[in-house]
Amino acid sequence: MTRDGAMRLVSDSPFASGPSSLGMAITPDGRTLYSVSAGLQLSSLALLPGTITGYHVEPGGRLTEIAQTTAPGPVIGAAITPDGARLFVTIATGETGQVLSYAISPSGTLTPTGAPPAQVPSAISQVVISPDARHLFVSNFLTGNMSSFAIAPDAGLTPVGAPVPTGISPAIPSVSADGRYLYVGNEGSGDVSGYTIGDNGALTPVAGSPYPSGGTPHGPIFTSDSGRIYVANASGNSISGWQIGPDGRLSALPGSPYAVPDGVARVILSADGKVMYAMTGAPRQSGKVTGYAVKADGSLTPTRSPSISTGLYWHDGSNAFLTPNQGPTAALRVDGEGLGLTRIFSAVKSADSDGRVTGYTWDFGDGSTQTTTTPFVTHRYAAAGERTVSVTVTDDEGCSTSLIYNGTMVECRGSAQARATQEIAVGRY
Repeated sequence: MTRDGAMRLVSDSPFASGPSSLGMAITPDGRTLYSVSAGLQLSSLALLPGTITGYHVEPGGRLTEIAQTTAPGPVIGAAITPDGARLFVTIATGETGQVLSYAISPSGTLTPTGAPPAQVPSAISQVVISPDARHLFVSNFLTGNMSSFAIAPDAGLTPVGAPVPTGISPAIPSVSADGRYLYVGNEGSGDVSGYTIGDNGALTPVAGSPYPSGGTPHGPIFTSDSGRIYVANASGNSISGWQIGPDGRLSALPGSPYAVPDGVARVILSADGKVMYAMTGAPRQSGKVTGYAVKADGSLTPTRSPSISTGLYWHDGSNAFLTPNQGPTAALRVDGEGLGLTRIFSAVKSADSDGRVTGYTWDFGDGSTQTTTTPFVTHRYAAAGERTVSVTVTDDEGCSTSLIYNGTMVECRGSAQARATQEIAVGRY
């Protein structure tokens, strides 16, 4: 995919997964992907063991299978912790379900953590994790509620109160990157429920919740700044969008809901929030991915790039995402020892492994700052002395020092490496 939303199908795609794959998750470095299988072989209606299949993600996007882990039941949902160390999955056990955890090795193979399974009331359930990795939440499709758990250092899960009510048939929850809100689409009642996340992991409904969506809501998504939320309306051929108020209350974006020519199953956003991709497809037709430009006011318009066929007939579950944007690395050099109070700063050796560095924020250590789009800047100090100077870089997808996590995977792998600091002596003294 290009920055303007143009797409190209990866060679040999689509790749085989287990039967009835309803969820995927990818590690923060973008190198390992897991697909979970409920085990229902639709062609024969045979129920096979649930599995978790791992894949290496090659630089060009091709997938190479690593290994397959057999689960004790149909696997429905999956989420990887923000540090990429663990995979949590939900499985069906008769009419109820469980949450299991696996340690992820450097090679991508999975090993059970040994933590006991956590019980949930619904066989069909999906899982998300808070950005601080302290709490885990499960949408219970069959019982119409959300379960909350505290996560222990050993991956053990302790319930946080009783499950809280949602609408009918909640599915595919999402957590805001700032960790304040959780929203889930209620497929049976055609609305979206929102909750504030307490410090202890308790969920409290936001004012005005639930909000009608205009169809069968399928997978709410937040923008990386936690300021907006969008959802695909599978039965309404539309995408709804809202602005999120200071208290979590939603107000419709201009023009929402936005019409989509074919049935829309899922939407995802580019890391910089400028392009939305919609997974669409009419019954018995091959699905497509269609791009939409996101305007400054949050409204959507189709891009000029053509849609691309997926080769699939339907997209269900939490099964669409972009590979995580890898954060940039800053490098700082200071010249001008013979220039008295003037110094020349360079960040030209800063780098971004999956794009370009496009922004530089300079702190000269004397109370003054400057932001540039070029890696060079000159600054004159008012007086001699020692100064601590720094540059913070931003890449072409808006990723810098902050790690952006949406509940199941990292979207922007920002880190402290995006800032470089150096001590300098200014003038003669």
